[in-house]
Amino acid sequence: MLVTLVVLLLAGLVTTGWLAWRAQQVAGALEGAVPVIGELRQDLAAGDVEAATARLPGLRAAADEASAATSDPVWRVAERVPWLGRQVTAVSDVTRAFDLLARDAVPALAQAGAGLDAQALRPVEGRVDLSPLVAAAPELRTASSSATRAQEIVDGIATDGLVPALAERVVEVQEVVGEAAGQLAAASSVADLVPAMLGAEGPRDYLVLVVNSAELRGGGGIVGAVAKVTADDGALALVDHRAARDLPSFDTSVLPLTEGEELVHTSRLGRFIQNATMTPDFPRAAAIATEFWERATGERVDGVLAMDVVALAYVLGATGPVEQEGVRLDADGVVRTLLHESYLEHPEPEETDAYFAGAAAAVFGALASGQGDQRALLPAVSRAVEERRLALWSARPAEQEHLTTTVLGGGFLSGAADSAGGLFLDDATGSKIDYFLDVGLAARPATCDGAAGTAGDVAVDVVLRSDVPADLGHLPADVVGWDVAVPAGTARTTVTVYGPVGGEVVEVRRGSAVVGGVVAEHAGREVVVLTSELAPGEEEAYRVVLRPAEGRTVSELWTTATAASPGRMSIMGCA
Repeated sequence: MLVTLVVLLLAGLVTTGWLAWRAQQVAGALEGAVPVIGELRQDLAAGDVEAATARLPGLRAAADEASAATSDPVWRVAERVPWLGRQVTAVSDVTRAFDLLARDAVPALAQAGAGLDAQALRPVEGRVDLSPLVAAAPELRTASSSATRAQEIVDGIATDGLVPALAERVVEVQEVVGEAAGQLAAASSVADLVPAMLGAEGPRDYLVLVVNSAELRGGGGIVGAVAKVTADDGALALVDHRAARDLPSFDTSVLPLTEGEELVHTSRLGRFIQNATMTPDFPRAAAIATEFWERATGERVDGVLAMDVVALAYVLGATGPVEQEGVRLDADGVVRTLLHESYLEHPEPEETDAYFAGAAAAVFGALASGQGDQRALLPAVSRAVEERRLALWSARPAEQEHLTTTVLGGGFLSGAADSAGGLFLDDATGSKIDYFLDVGLAARPATCDGAAGTAGDVAVDVVLRSDVPADLGHLPADVVGWDVAVPAGTARTTVTVYGPVGGEVVEVRRGSAVVGGVVAEHAGREVVVLTSELAPGEEEAYRVVLRPAEGRTVSELWTTATAASPGRMSIMGCA
C-alpha cells in the first residue's frame, strides 16, 4: 500500500512538473505571438500587406512551439481533470486559434498581397485597375474564414473559473483575434464587393450624401450636399452635384413611414432630403434619399454613400489639400472652414450650401485623380467607418446582404447592432449651432457606483454643453437660428434613446430627477424621446440606464457622430 502511494505521489509530481514545463513552453510561445497578431492587425489597418507577410515566419514558429506542447499525451489527459482541465483546455483553445491564424489565415493573406497593395489601387487618369483586387478575392476569403474560425474558438472560452492571470490573457487574446478577424472580414468583403460596385460588370450610378454636423441629425447631421457619381470598369466621374436645398420638399413623406418612425421622427423624416438622416438606420436613410433623387431627376441609382465633414478631413489627410474658391481646404482646417467659417463668409444660406457642395466635389476630384499618398487612404477610410462617419448602401440585394450586418452598412435598426444601445441627437432649431455643442459620453455597468439597475444593465452618462459665444452679433441667422420661438443662440436638441433589441430603457435622469418623454417601440427596441434646451454657456447632465434582452449583454453604444466625437463607443469596465 505504501509503495503504491509513493509511486502515485512520484507519478503526480512528475506529471505536475511535466505539465508545468509544457505550460511554460506554451506561455513563452504565446507571449511572443500575441504582439505579433497585434502588429499584423496594425499592418492590415494601414494596408501594408508586405509588412504583414514579413511577420509570418515568427508567427509560425510560435504556433508550432505551442502546438507541440499542447499535443503531448500528458497534456491531453490533464484536460479531463476537474478544475485543472478547464485551465489546460483554455490554453489548448488559444493555441488552436493561433495555429489557424499562422497556418491558414496569414499565408492566404500573403498570397493575396503578392500582387495587391494600396498603391496598386491608385486611380490613373480617373480609373482604378480592378484586376489585382479580383485576383486577390479568393485568398482573402480563405484568410477571413480561417480568422473567423479562430475568433469563434477563443470567444468560446469561458473566463469564469480560470485563474486570474490566465483569464486576463484570454480576454486580451479575444480582443486581438477579434479585431484581426474583423479587419480580414472587411478586406474580404471589399474584394468581393468593390470590383462590381466600381463597374467591373457594367456601369453603376451612385448618390453621394455629404452630411453637415453643424446641424445634427441622428445619423450624423443634415444632408448638406448631394452628388451623383458614375463608375464604369473602375473609371469614376462626378456628373452632378448640388446643395440639398435645391431638391424639392413634399407635403407628405416620399415613402410610407412606420408607426414607430412617425412617433420618433414625425413626417419630417420623409418630407425633406436634409432630414433623411434623422433615422439612425442608414439603409432606411438611403432608401428615402434615393426616392427624393428619383422624384427630382427621374433617375434611379445603384447605391448611396454618405460621409460627414470629419471623414472628408481624414481623406484630405491622405490626398493632401484642395482649393475651393481660393480657400485652401486641408485636413487640419476643413471642419472649421465648412462647419463654421463658411457661414461667416457666405451669410446667405444658398451661398453657403453651394460652397459646401463645391468643397465636397473638390475632395472627390482629388480622390479620383489619385492625388496624395494612397497608402494613407485605407486607414483614413477605416477610421471614418469605425467612427460611423461613412456608410454605404447598395440597391443590389446580394451586395446589400454583405453590408447589412457591418458597421459600414450602418444598419442600427436592421441587424448590424441588435445588442447595442443607442443615443442620438437631432437639432430642433433649424440652425447650425451644433458646431458649438460639446457632447461628453461614457458607458459602463450600472452597478459600478450603485446606480439603478441590475447585473447586465449599462449606465450611459451624457453631458451636453453649449459653447456658443455670449456675443452673437457676428453670427448670421443661419447659425444662431431662424425659429422665433427659440431665443437666438439656444441649442435645442432632441435626445432619442434606444434600448437594445428585446431590452428596455430602464430610466432616464436629468441631474438627479427622473424625466419622461415620448415613449415608443421601434424595430423591436424601446425608445424614449426628450428635449434638451441650452442657452450659451449652459450644460445639462443625463444618465440613461439600458437593460439587455434576457441572456444577452449590451455590446456597445451607437450615437450621433459630431464634429468632435465619434458615433460608436465601447462599454467600459468599472474603474
